[in-house]
Amino acid sequence: MSDREEAAHLPVLVDELTFLLRPRRGGWVVDGTIGMGGHAERLLDAGDATTRLLGIDGDPEALERAGRRLARFGRRVTLRHGSFRDLGTHAAAAGIAEAQAIVLDLGLSSYQLDESGRGFTFQGDEPLDMRFDPTRGVTAADLLNRLTQEELARLIFELGRSVTPDGSPGASSSSGSARRSRAPAIWWPP
Repeated sequence: MSDREEAAHLPVLVDELTFLLRPRRGGWVVDGTIGMGGHAERLLDAGDATTRLLGIDGDPEALERAGRRLARFGRRVTLRHGSFRDLGTHAAAAGIAEAQAIVLDLGLSSYQLDESGRGFTFQGDEPLDMRFDPTRGVTAADLLNRLTQEELARLIFELGRSVTPDGSPGASSSSGSARRSRAPAIWWPP
């Protein structure tokens, strides 16, 4: 993604979020899913020079993009690779005892769907990775090749729910043809 495309990226509900969470007295803002840094940029712009930001993301590419976008804020920005689930640990490591606002924009970004090359889309021929953080865990391809159909069904049942493209419950095939057809999306709980 080019710098121009990054600058043009507009996060969802950015005006509403900025109005409701704008730092009025400085302090820390924590963006637990910083992604491309759009919400963080607007919140830093809305705050004063004493507003600081801790940005966390499990996707190393997202942190790079956010770092480029937020570079103009210098030392006001601290970025950490990890999960918002460990927000307390990340905050403590950054010396944060209290935050004025916390933002969690949960879900896939358009970049991850369209351009990451990690198999989040069925519209392209790319590796079936499907991990937010490609440095941790097992790829979807590894799971499909290793688990039995029963184990896959149990995994989907325990960790999420399977939904067909029209929104009705459905089951998916673990064969390669499922990737090339209108296979169900799998939504994982936060």
